[in-house]
Amino acid sequence: MFEFPTRVLSPLLVAAALWAAPTAEAAGELEIHILDVGQGASAFVRGPDGTRVLIDAGPFGTGNAVIRPYLATIGVFDLDWAIATHFDGDHIGGMDEVFNGGYLPLQKVWDRGNTALPSTNQVSQYLAAAGSKRQTPTLGQRIDLGDGAFIECVALNGLTPLGQVSLAGADQQENGRSLATLISYGDFEAYIGGDLTAGGITSPEGVPTANVEGPLASWLGQVEVVQASHHGSNTSSSAAVVNALDPAFVIYAAGLDNDFGHPTKTVTNRWNSTARSRAAWGTTEGDTSNGSGGWVSADGSFVLRTDGVVFEAEAPNRGLLARFATFEHPGTAASAANLRVNELLVRPAASGLATGQWIELVNVAAVPVDLGGVRVLRGPQSFTLASRHLLEPGGFLLLGLDGKPSRNGDAPVVHGAPWEQFALTTNAGTLELRSASGATIETVSWGGSGFAPTLGASSERIDAGAPPVAANFVAATAAWSGGDLGTPGDPNGGVVSVPPTLAVVGPTALGGTLQLALNAPGKGFQYHILFGSQTLGSSLNLFGYTLPHLPDPFFNLWLTLPGVFGQFPASGTKQWLLPIPNTPSLVGLFGTASYLTLDVAGLGFEGTGQSNTVAFLVQP
Repeated sequence: MFEFPTRVLSPLLVAAALWAAPTAEAAGELEIHILDVGQGASAFVRGPDGTRVLIDAGPFGTGNAVIRPYLATIGVFDLDWAIATHFDGDHIGGMDEVFNGGYLPLQKVWDRGNTALPSTNQVSQYLAAAGSKRQTPTLGQRIDLGDGAFIECVALNGLTPLGQVSLAGADQQENGRSLATLISYGDFEAYIGGDLTAGGITSPEGVPTANVEGPLASWLGQVEVVQASHHGSNTSSSAAVVNALDPAFVIYAAGLDNDFGHPTKTVTNRWNSTARSRAAWGTTEGDTSNGSGGWVSADGSFVLRTDGVVFEAEAPNRGLLARFATFEHPGTAASAANLRVNELLVRPAASGLATGQWIELVNVAAVPVDLGGVRVLRGPQSFTLASRHLLEPGGFLLLGLDGKPSRNGDAPVVHGAPWEQFALTTNAGTLELRSASGATIETVSWGGSGFAPTLGASSERIDAGAPPVAANFVAATAAWSGGDLGTPGDPNGGVVSVPPTLAVVGPTALGGTLQLALNAPGKGFQYHILFGSQTLGSSLNLFGYTLPHLPDPFFNLWLTLPGVFGQFPASGTKQWLLPIPNTPSLVGLFGTASYLTLDVAGLGFEGTGQSNTVAFLVQP
């Protein structure tokens, strides 16, 4: 049997000790919580080292009613920092309630200072509550979030890294003075600009706002996430800003049926266009009478998480979870070898045909697939995904014509198509997927020689590994909350199941991380045991399965690492991370891994599935 050398065993024990530390599970992750404060804005940031920062606090009343209860539910009972982007009541109205309710920051409260300070009751209340904690940052000043993560002041009072923008004579000068921030961790960047203006006009007199956001965006360049400034108003998010920031994910913070028309159709169509279709989520459906669409309502607060290499967005109230690659770390490109059309709702009955259709894509490969650049075509209509959606093995992406629950049959859509620019013909048509290089990935037809669409039921693919011919689709029979029949975002009913899969994500280099992606479709809330060894064999039998590993020293050590036994979330998708010490003797270390899925049976467990086996090699 293979003898495990002491020079390799010792560094691995160090890695195990790191993972056994009490703070290990939280280490390496940055969180951005987008709070539903109605017509206003509030975000909470938790750094990799646990540093807690509140950015804005919504309108009057939401500090007590929303923000403090939300923080308590996620185990946060103190703040280290707070940031007031500007002095409008829908951004600082709840700040004094937060501070006076036991959350006065331990460090400082950033704001833009006393220049042209408004004299409102809410400003006075904020000033009294913040007291001596107030601090006006300098341009470029940072709040350290640990592990190289930070929040940086990138604009305030019209000053940007490219110089001062005059606010004289401009409309909405308070908005133009907003303190804008960049949140950065590894290769992940998120921009929150408050109500920063970009030269747009909304005043009846036609007075333009100052273009502060334009030069700032050109300096920032591409980022992963943008919170659309001023709640998606026409005063912000100009075409130049959208093109410069070019994110994968857009956030709208606006109240349901608000009186301001936020987010506007003009702005939502800029962020989500046929040439650059981006995932966009809002805390509510916003103004439901202004004709905007193509973005998803989270129906409440939602959260972004990142390890600096990939990031995910989760909306608990809608059961939505989407993963994305950062632009600097693209995943395996989508192709005919890994991407399929898994299900379509062509003729919805529970919602209008103009908004209720959806398309479900599935990854059939054993590695994560990056959908950045995928083009979706139906006749003369098409759109190209600018968002780098990252599908784990067996993972789904639900594309909809609209993301507002009231207009899409409540389908759990994570990405809305460009508004009013794309639709599936209801009786006969063809859907084509093309790769970023222009190659055809797959073509699916209905009507004529294709499958027959059914009113009020999706068409489910029977076998994702077989061609998309008519005989390989069947009308759905499972009911879901939307009123139509189908399984949007879930494995198809009665269809060939996708077995549990395991994949190594990214390089395994000294000082980096061994990242394993576990994907077990349909096994949400079941448990897993992750095994590792250097020696492959078939002498171990557990829970009805034969393991492809022999019990060498690596195997025994692996089982001491926290997290090898755990539970899947509802999605059935999970990441397992192990820091690789920066120890030269580890170069060339070879290992293999696989896992079993387990379900509770009486007083014990029973095996329910076995993944493939992957190998990894530690690089310099």
